[in-house]
Amino acid sequence: MQVVFAAYAAEPVRESLPEELDMFVGDSRVLAATVRRVAVANGKVVSVTSVAADSLLLMGESAGITSMQLWLPDGSQRRLTVRVAAADLEHTFAVSQRPDR
Repeated sequence: MQVVFAAYAAEPVRESLPEELDMFVGDSRVLAATVRRVAVANGKVVSVTSVAADSLLLMGESAGITSMQLWLPDGSQRRLTVRVAAADLEHTFAVSQRPDR
């Protein structure tokens, strides 16, 4: 289990925080959220780093499904399911169809 502590900020979590997130291995996403603490159930699937007081950086590490628990400044918690796929097949196909290939 990976646990990240973030600096406390007065700004509340943004309501746009998803309940589910789909990523690919090697993909990165920034979540706009002010949190006090983050725990990842399986850090081999996704890693998370606090990059600012109101931002988390998620990196797709390996294919699988895991969950993240977010502790918010007001004491409430949010759960996020993260699915990481092995490859972005749509992108891979598009690249393979380019005329320069």
